[in-house]
Amino acid sequence: MPDLTNQRHEAVAEALASGLDHAAIAERTGYTAAGVTRLAARPDIRARVRELRGGTEVNRAWVVTQLRAVFERAMQEPLAKGRGKGRATGSSGRESVALKALELLGRELGMFRAKRGVEPSDVLRLSDAEMEALITALGGTQSDTAPPKEE
Repeated sequence: MPDLTNQRHEAVAEALASGLDHAAIAERTGYTAAGVTRLAARPDIRARVRELRGGTEVNRAWVVTQLRAVFERAMQEPLAKGRGKGRATGSSGRESVALKALELLGRELGMFRAKRGVEPSDVLRLSDAEMEALITALGGTQSDTAPPKEE
């Protein structure tokens, strides 16, 4: 695919392909961030971005691959010398980059889900057998939760 005929659109496509965020692209190209978002959704610009990236479609697999690459690069870079007072010698920030990449990978893989409590609506969906098992597991008996008898 040749360059886009509109040079501003081409500039947006090139910036998107390089990974810049919409605000930075807007500042460089004279569009608003919302305008960049609209342009980024256009099929011709998406196709151009894909071509500029070497045919790579941004999807879950691509993101995971990129995060792994960031982690591996961060762990292989040599430690930089400390700069200035208050900065630990040998701290290059690589550990924080590697940890952030691992965190994002873990989130994508569902490893860091927040623990949640039981909602009343969850209990209402239990079958009778599941409800009895829950009551037993909590140390109660069926009679503890039975509705009062009508007189």
